[in-house]
Amino acid sequence: MQQLKKHQGVIFDCDGTLVLTEHIYTRAYQIILAEHGLNLEEKEIKERFSGQSLFTSIKKIEEEFNIIDSNFIEKFDKICSKEKKKGLIATQGTIQATQQLIDDNIKFAIASNAPQDVIKENLVILPHIQLPQELMISACDYDKFKPDPFIFNYASSNLNINAKDLLIIEDSASGVKAALKTLSTPIILLNRNNDHMKDAFPGVKKIEDMQEILKFIA
Repeated sequence: MQQLKKHQGVIFDCDGTLVLTEHIYTRAYQIILAEHGLNLEEKEIKERFSGQSLFTSIKKIEEEFNIIDSNFIEKFDKICSKEKKKGLIATQGTIQATQQLIDDNIKFAIASNAPQDVIKENLVILPHIQLPQELMISACDYDKFKPDPFIFNYASSNLNINAKDLLIIEDSASGVKAALKTLSTPIILLNRNNDHMKDAFPGVKKIEDMQEILKFIA
């Protein structure tokens, strides 16, 4: 297990890291795939698609299962929007941790595979987070999705903090793979929806409460 030094800032993933949404996306995949006669267990869907862009997941579905649905994105967005209206919640300790970062003037950014509108939709439940556009980074805007490290490196540049002095908080395999390609230090948040990550990346520290990151901030 890595020994974590003190860091100067943080880059957060959004879905599953700041806000619990993976169960919603999993349900959307299940509903749409079931329409095509494919019934996948929740665990398999999370292992196959968690943390990826929707475009990457659709391509996998087409290639691996020969399922082509021209309305996949429309259906997916409709299901997710309906489920989110029932209520979103932040991950454990995230409200307290991010508020403390703000109070202590510690810089942080959000770097997500999700589109900008989805990031903003999810952050409605964290109204104290008011970041400038350059610190809310969507891979969709650059067509460079995790596990490509581009958006993490871009976030580091926009924060004006050396990558080696940044923590990257992730909940998915693709996100951790991207983080490991940078000089930053990844931490995996176990959010109760990503049990498949408990034994993944044995050299990377895992936490269950976001407030634990405060121990590693200068």
